[in-house]
Amino acid sequence: MRELDRIYAEGWSSVSREIVGVWEKAFLPSLTELAGERRRLLAPPVRVALYVLVAALVAVGVYLSLTGQLQGFVPLG
Repeated sequence: MRELDRIYAEGWSSVSREIVGVWEKAFLPSLTELAGERRRLLAPPVRVALYVLVAALVAVGVYLSLTGQLQGFVPLG
């Protein structure tokens, strides 16, 4: 039984070393390269359009709040 345990432990050790080796040679360089790139989720014109839309919604909300038109508003939920 001890011999079987030793062989099992040696087998998993060599599998672990192989996995680490493949990770270091194949995946780690490409992940390092990918991490160095600057990526944006949205293109600049789309981002500007979203900023304008959010600013307009905030402005409408502030206007409605200051003019007292939101007093009867009951939020859902």
